[in-house]
Amino acid sequence: MAYILSLAIDMIPFLPARSRALLAKKYTNEHDFSTLHGQELMVEFSDLRLTKYRQEAWQCWHGKQALIDAEKLYEQLQKRHIGIIDMADASYPSLLKEIHDPPFLLYYRGTFPSFHLPQLAIVGTRRPSVSAKEETSIFTKEIAPHVGSIVSGLALGVDGQAHRAALAVHGHTTAILGGGFDHLYPNSHKSLAARIIDEGGLILSEYAPSVSPTNYTFPARNRIIAGMCQGTVIIEAPHKSGSLITGQFALDQGRDLFVHAIGIANPDSGTGQLYEQGAIALRRGEDLLSAWGILPSRENSNGVAEANESGPNKLANESFDRYDIGAAIAKNLWQELSDEDLDDLF
Repeated sequence: MAYILSLAIDMIPFLPARSRALLAKKYTNEHDFSTLHGQELMVEFSDLRLTKYRQEAWQCWHGKQALIDAEKLYEQLQKRHIGIIDMADASYPSLLKEIHDPPFLLYYRGTFPSFHLPQLAIVGTRRPSVSAKEETSIFTKEIAPHVGSIVSGLALGVDGQAHRAALAVHGHTTAILGGGFDHLYPNSHKSLAARIIDEGGLILSEYAPSVSPTNYTFPARNRIIAGMCQGTVIIEAPHKSGSLITGQFALDQGRDLFVHAIGIANPDSGTGQLYEQGAIALRRGEDLLSAWGILPSRENSNGVAEANESGPNKLANESFDRYDIGAAIAKNLWQELSDEDLDDLF
């Protein structure tokens, strides 16, 4: 049965996505995989730190039982109309394959966008100012008809506003979850998630339906938001916003990073600091569309174009060190989320 082996590999606890991909290349049929046991996993992945959690989970793990559990899960997914794709599927986002640790499997509901058009991530704080909420809607509505999908994280604040604005102009929007479908977060956005699916959008997760979101799964989710997209726009973000992690992933993945002009008014904010360090500022959707060659460039963008011209970020393709932008901010935030090695947790 299709995907049973992939599901069994995906269900191995505390195994990073890139390690799952390596295991899938080695075990290409269910018979060989069924003979695998936990001790062999410890040898196979001896480069991973053998934490107490990993050791306890792997000691009682066996490939044969994993395949049985995977078949049960597959039947449940079919009954609930939850689809799954792996990297061999044509629907798997091509840009996502290029990142360091692409998800081994993606669980989804809804309709995939056209990947012939660029995908754009729009993210920001869960507690935006009134002005930032308004600008999120305006900016998203201007952009959505011209891109394949508006991608965000279904969170409160900017994320939810971006999803709603895309739907308002009949654009496609993609929501990336920080947990499984059984634990959609926040609970208040269940109706928004249903609307996204009903109106032709997409809900994606790298986690099986029963997986609960944690402080660790949300930052991991952010790499997918950035990884699916040609660029990321951060509308407004304080220093401790998870959207800064998304921005850092975008840079690490060699993608475009922008900040909205509404978020740079305070130079001490996270978005203000990104702008000072070289991120490109945008005010209107056509600023981005012009930068991507989708629309003709305007003579000025209500002052933002001039600011970019004279500031530290003169041109989008200027040769500054993109990989340093926001790195310290993101690193500090990761450390605040956990003192533990993240590799031990997902």
